[in-house]
Amino acid sequence: PGVFVPAGRRDVALLAQAPGVFGHMSVLENVAFGPRCQGMPRARARALAMAELEAVGAAHLAGRGGSELSGGQAARVALARALATRPAVLVLDEPMAALDVDARAQMRALVSQRVAEEGLTLLLVTHDVVDLTSLASDVVVLEEGHVAQQGPVARVLAAPASDFAAQLTGTAVLAGTLDGDADAPALVLGAGLRLVGRPQGDWEGAAGGEGVALVPPDAVGLYPLSQNDPGGSPRNHLPVRVTGLEKAGAMVTVRLAVAGPQGTDQHLSAVVTAGAVADLGIEVGACLSAVVKAVQVRILPAPVPSP
Repeated sequence: PGVFVPAGRRDVALLAQAPGVFGHMSVLENVAFGPRCQGMPRARARALAMAELEAVGAAHLAGRGGSELSGGQAARVALARALATRPAVLVLDEPMAALDVDARAQMRALVSQRVAEEGLTLLLVTHDVVDLTSLASDVVVLEEGHVAQQGPVARVLAAPASDFAAQLTGTAVLAGTLDGDADAPALVLGAGLRLVGRPQGDWEGAAGGEGVALVPPDAVGLYPLSQNDPGGSPRNHLPVRVTGLEKAGAMVTVRLAVAGPQGTDQHLSAVVTAGAVADLGIEVGACLSAVVKAVQVRILPAPVPSP
């Protein structure tokens, strides 16, 4: 308290949703800006900047003006600029939203590598479960300004403490009765529906008891209801009803209802392209067949704990 540290000496780099690339500088000058503010000689700073641009796949943009970049290019440059300062703490606030799927994977791999090699502390703000599992070891779930759950990422994803936590991670939590054993685990939902998956937790003597299945959106494919068994390797085929559509760019999250215990509805999601929505005539109230990959379903012999 009472101590002011100039921004250039705080040893903290912030990478926000808005890249904040300086339009009046070249890309190379943008990335060299931080090291120069730290007192690094110009030639050395520019060499470091070029190395970071190469690391993010943007070396070919070095001579381009900061105002001449696409959203994805600016995001890459902003990451290079943040890493060039060699921070002790790197704060990422949804920085990869403008990148395509392949570019996100590359940037996650780069950040993960730097965390491991340089021992920097990473503070990540995200709604993307892939960012979470790729970059974080521990997670704090904030709900209405309060800590709803915290702990190792794997534990929180395996047992979300509330519907909000489950929805935030994008994972559906389906309740039912456990069937089978650890070698062939399954969960019986309502209306006689049976979901098979991978075991998690202690299955000894668990059959017949309550359990949950964790179903990520990328495990769910959608087909016309008339094509209830489209073939292929997925083992699970569930009749579902569309309850909502949420568009984000070219992708659409389809909210689905499936029969649960005692005649209640349970909910899961699928992420599809806008083209698939049009081709399949997906709209609220439509009935479809959800094909769920068993290898991506985790079945636990215990209900999700209450918060």
